[in-house]
Amino acid sequence: MYDFRDLIKSKYYNLSKGQQKVASLVLEDSYFVALNPASEIGKQIGVSETTVIRFCYSLDLKGFSELQTMLREQLWSAENSLENFYKEKLELAGGSNFYTNVMKKDCSKIQETILYLNEQDIHTAVQKLTKADNIYVSGMRASFGAAHWLSFALGIIKDPVYLYRQDTDDLYQVMNQIKENTAVIAISFHRYAKETVHFAELAKKRGAFIISLTDSPISPIAKYSDCVIHLFQAKRSTLDAVPSLFSVMNAIVSGVSVKMHDQFKQRQKQFDLLEINDMFYME
Repeated sequence: MYDFRDLIKSKYYNLSKGQQKVASLVLEDSYFVALNPASEIGKQIGVSETTVIRFCYSLDLKGFSELQTMLREQLWSAENSLENFYKEKLELAGGSNFYTNVMKKDCSKIQETILYLNEQDIHTAVQKLTKADNIYVSGMRASFGAAHWLSFALGIIKDPVYLYRQDTDDLYQVMNQIKENTAVIAISFHRYAKETVHFAELAKKRGAFIISLTDSPISPIAKYSDCVIHLFQAKRSTLDAVPSLFSVMNAIVSGVSVKMHDQFKQRQKQFDLLEINDMFYME
């Protein structure tokens, strides 16, 4: 079934301010929009009923009733991200070379990300990370592994870089370390862990520059972000987003290493001087 959520996201920045409010409500509370009249929708977000109807026209719909019909149909047959992931893998399992085809799918998702990616956003993020006094990386639940890798990789190039760990770190002590020249990277994908969004919100109030890696330019984390790096996804699957996410993170780390060439070479020398025979096998 056609999912017009992606259409709403693609047209979001071309809508009027009032229509953007309608779009946000459709994405955030589809049930409310599906079950209430246009006048009530407008009242809920402070716009006119006419604005709600014009929003429908902007999506090439005949009117508000068609929007409600589509919402009700999709809410009835809604799939979560795990179902999307499993359904696609079952389709691939029907043929030969299953593992190779899974990896080919990953490659195609990275290619899709490249097509929709705004390179200027990555450049902005790299500039801020390079100049930041300190960096915090936050990602909860399914995003924690990616956050851990990113903090480690950036920490090789410069310091201090911190990984926020909800299980051991005191949130308010961490916030005391966040200043105006702090850069925060928040990783947040559907279903959007509230803890990550809350961390970004508090850090934003402290004056930090918030960089978000997410699957939508209007995901919950975007509200508190200064730089949104949007990884396109045809279907919402956190697991399937991982190859594209790591590719984008690698691009960010690569950019920081090039911008901080002298510092990177100096840190490399410091690592070479360490007595690490007891930690690694030496070739």
